[in-house]
Amino acid sequence: MKFEIEFHGPFRVAAGHAAPGVDVSVDLTSLLPESSLKGVMRSAANQLGVAASLVAEVFGTAAAGSAWAW
Repeated sequence: MKFEIEFHGPFRVAAGHAAPGVDVSVDLTSLLPESSLKGVMRSAANQLGVAASLVAEVFGTAAAGSAWAW
């Protein structure tokens, strides 16, 4: 499955570490990391009331990874 994300305004996902001269950096080779997208989708699934067992199966847990490739 492939899909396209279209932003309707500016966005920024920080790289999670500082860089020389800045507190927050952006990885220009990966503007929207898979891990960030996965976290937003997991949060939305929880807010929509998707069963916890299904959320765990799709997104994984601390004890077991996801069967899906992100």
